[in-house]
Amino acid sequence: MIVHDPHDWVRPVLDFHRSGSFRKGLMPTLVMGLLTALIVAIELRWLRLGPDHPLKNITTMHTLLGFALSMLLVFRTNTAYDRWWEGRKLWGQLVNASRNLAVKLDALVPEDKVTRAFFARLIPLYAHELRLHLQQEKTRLELDSKPHPEIPDFDRSKHIPMQITQLMTERV
Repeated sequence: MIVHDPHDWVRPVLDFHRSGSFRKGLMPTLVMGLLTALIVAIELRWLRLGPDHPLKNITTMHTLLGFALSMLLVFRTNTAYDRWWEGRKLWGQLVNASRNLAVKLDALVPEDKVTRAFFARLIPLYAHELRLHLQQEKTRLELDSKPHPEIPDFDRSKHIPMQITQLMTERV
C-alpha cells in the first residue's frame, strides 16, 4: 500500500508523468487529439464551417454531449464503486462470522485432533466454495492430493456451501 503525505502535494504533481495510468493513457489520448485536430481542419478548410457559418453553434452541441457523457461516466463509476464496497462489507461479515464460529467451536468441541482438523479445514472451505458458487465456476474442490475421508465427494449439481454447512452441523 502506498502511503501519501496529505501535506506534500507538490511531489505527486511533479511525479504524475511516472504513474501507470498516465503511461497507459498517453497514446490513446494523443491519437484522439490528432483525430480531433484532423476533423477540425476538415471542417474549417473544406467544409468552411467557420464562425460566420449557420452551423457555428456546433461547439455548443459538443459541449452538451461532453457533459452528458461525463455524467454517464460518473454514474457508472459510482455504481461500480458502490457494488465493490457492498461486496467488501459482505466479505468482511463472512470473515467475522467464520472467526466467531471457530471461537465457539473451540469451546464446544472436545480436545480431539481429528475433529478440530475437520473444522479447521471446513470453515475456510466454506468461504472458498461460496466464492466459487457466487462466481458460478464449475471447478473441483481444491484440496490436498491426500484423500480426506471426513469430506465426502460433494454433488456439484447442488449448492456446495449448503452441503459444507450441513456436514459441519452433522459433526457438531
